[in-house]
Amino acid sequence: MSTVVSPLENRLIEALQSDRLPTVLEAIRSEPVADLTATEQLQLERVEAALKAQRARCRAAGETLETLLESADIAARFDADELESSTRAYALITLKVRPQEATRAQRLLIKAGFLGVRPDHNPAWEVTWRFGRRTLLVRTDDDYLRVLLRWHDSDWQPRFGRLAPTPDDVRRLPAIALLWPLGVLLKPLRVLARRFGWLREPDSFAPFMGTPRALLDPLLDFAQVGPEDRLLDLGCGDATLLLHAVATRNCRAIGYELDADAFARAQQNCSSSTDADRIALHQADARTAALAGVTVIFLFLPATALEDLVPLLLERADPGTRIVAHEQTALPATLEPQQRRLLVAEDIMTVAYRWVC
Repeated sequence: MSTVVSPLENRLIEALQSDRLPTVLEAIRSEPVADLTATEQLQLERVEAALKAQRARCRAAGETLETLLESADIAARFDADELESSTRAYALITLKVRPQEATRAQRLLIKAGFLGVRPDHNPAWEVTWRFGRRTLLVRTDDDYLRVLLRWHDSDWQPRFGRLAPTPDDVRRLPAIALLWPLGVLLKPLRVLARRFGWLREPDSFAPFMGTPRALLDPLLDFAQVGPEDRLLDLGCGDATLLLHAVATRNCRAIGYELDADAFARAQQNCSSSTDADRIALHQADARTAALAGVTVIFLFLPATALEDLVPLLLERADPGTRIVAHEQTALPATLEPQQRRLLVAEDIMTVAYRWVC
């Protein structure tokens, strides 16, 4: 596999990571075409087509979800103009509802197949509704999509909102959801405790997002996964990548997932697969994963989590193990990949990173 990345590809990667891709594409098109090679011209056309297809899909999804909420007498607004003017290059739409209808809207979107904070009898939702003003929902099937559900269109927000308790605080101390003024008073102490290491960070690196299905084959190609490999997915979610890798690359696979709901979905998905005997699942912290015999490690985690985890893996994994991650945001300056590539599918794109132990 070539490790050479063209100047154009580097430019597109940096534009994607800084949320300037549409602007940079327009600037490139205004430059002399003769400056591009045939390969670069093809890559540019693929990126433009993917961005156009993504926006068309988001527009259709936004209109469909707006109609869905309105059919339940929820006054919802999808702003198509905001989507068209956005500099983002990922599948995200914003739906705005009234505060008093946010809980019903959240419940209806979850019923429609989105993953998010469940509002029923859940202190974490009470804190999200009271202080958050918005919440993120994700659909991880073939129609991969993120929905930002927003309320409180006015300038209202609780005083000292930045010091308000978070859903993570509620998981630690559920009573804060009811005694939220106490949470506001305790928040400065919580910040100090984390700064000085007195408060342990949550074991989970990130909420389950899931790698879009259209990116699975490009990522497996980038990792050069074959029949002789033993693939480890840290934060495997519902095991979509594991099942696809085993079915298409004839490899063996291992998944670690800490979140109980995601792990249950992974078990259910694997139990109904004919390849279940080649997949091992563990509900455990990714940092405790057994690495002996593993040849490929796959990560889809926030950049901040990669900064902690990749150096640990490079130190512990067997020599020659390939570590592959993908993320649209830039990596921390302290985490330099040995290789990075822009991966483009039909209507989605990402930046893939690779290290070899």
